[in-house]
Amino acid sequence: MVFTETLPYQTYVPGSASVWMSDGALTCTAVFSADVVGGMLVISNISPTCAIAVPGATMWISYQTAVTEPAACSDFEWYDWSYLNLGVTGNAECAADGVIEEGVFVQTLAPAMTLGLSGLPPWVSSCGVYTVTLTAQRTSAVPAYDAVLDVPTSTFHVLDVLGFSGATPAYTTTDALGYHWYYSDTFATATTGTVQLRVQLRCGSGTAPFQGTLYYDNRCADNETYRERCSTGGTLGSPPVIQPLPILTKFPEVIYAHGDVVTWTLTAINSGAGPAYSVVLTDALGSGLRYVDSSITSTQGSVAGVIPITSSNLVTWVLPVIQPKEKVVIQYAAEIVGCDDLTNRFAGRQGCLGQTCQSAGPVQSHVELPPAILLNTNQAVTPIDTCYTRTVTVTVRNAGLLSVYSATLTETLPVGLAYVPGTTQVSTDTVHWQPGPEPTIAGQNLVWDYTSGAPLNTWLARLRPGETVYL
Repeated sequence: MVFTETLPYQTYVPGSASVWMSDGALTCTAVFSADVVGGMLVISNISPTCAIAVPGATMWISYQTAVTEPAACSDFEWYDWSYLNLGVTGNAECAADGVIEEGVFVQTLAPAMTLGLSGLPPWVSSCGVYTVTLTAQRTSAVPAYDAVLDVPTSTFHVLDVLGFSGATPAYTTTDALGYHWYYSDTFATATTGTVQLRVQLRCGSGTAPFQGTLYYDNRCADNETYRERCSTGGTLGSPPVIQPLPILTKFPEVIYAHGDVVTWTLTAINSGAGPAYSVVLTDALGSGLRYVDSSITSTQGSVAGVIPITSSNLVTWVLPVIQPKEKVVIQYAAEIVGCDDLTNRFAGRQGCLGQTCQSAGPVQSHVELPPAILLNTNQAVTPIDTCYTRTVTVTVRNAGLLSVYSATLTETLPVGLAYVPGTTQVSTDTVHWQPGPEPTIAGQNLVWDYTSGAPLNTWLARLRPGETVYL
């Protein structure tokens, strides 16, 4: 007799075959030959080790096989045939060809897993921050091995990994492509694992695909090498990106100054359907202007707690969000400190993660100055006798609307008069007479300016409207 096992999707385990025989009175093993021929197990030369009566006897053939991968990542069913060639034909008890055939259905079960996403809203906006949960679940009774979860960060940047529940990764890596959580063989026993993330959408339009892929292996590939067999996931959600639309205005566009301080009203409006996250508003002053003060309000309260970042010529407001239809109003004051470069430029930018999603402006305004009006008089007691000294009093008054900066006083003496060193006295309408700095003498010209000594240098550096300096 020859027994043949066809071994579909299987391999024979060497040395595992055994043959027993029994006629009811005697039971013993049989000797045989076991060979794999053409991919099939052939057991031949079967001979019992005891003297059994063949009629009515029973023979058991036992062996082990290792199942291969008919379908690595899905269940699969096939039919397994075995043949027993009796070596006898032509009688009623034997088949016509002397071979008895028998088959059985065999099913292999593969691991199965799913990957889901929750927490992402039905629409999103550039630079929006969202808390999402990824759920990896083993849906089969068959264990899964070498599991790894890959989450690209090309669309959504991971700000924080908030935590895990259920199955916990053995370790985590990050690279230019994104985050990778390695679960090893955790899902051989665990059925569910979650990862909670805080993510921020990069600048974009159209849709925002959130992608994640869960790789896992069956037992045949349980070798600590990842991404060999099965995977699930892909695009887990793809909400539309709703865009904001910023509008900037500045009023007035031209200011006719009637004092040292000028004021503007700056307005930023989000006229779009989506919120504008991570907005930066800036106001840049020309060199002839200096920042004094500002206040900021909004119609929906998004600017609560916003504090400007200030310098003499640049002010910056960092807003977490401007909601759709929200209007932000800034009252802004600057001081005129020069005659030139009296421009004011208001601009806005929305962006995050090193990207600029949208920009607006700059919208520009400038200041027109009225003419400066300085009144000066020169008074001296005449006549002056030869070799006598007399006092000369110079009066300078700012009769204009604006301060005068960096003033210079020049007293030209007629020939025959000479300055007496150490005699300079200065005062104002609010400061009594006191010693003043020596002039710079060039021929008959006596010169004092804002670089002269105290206290005259301070008074000449800025002469406010209505102020008078006496020398």
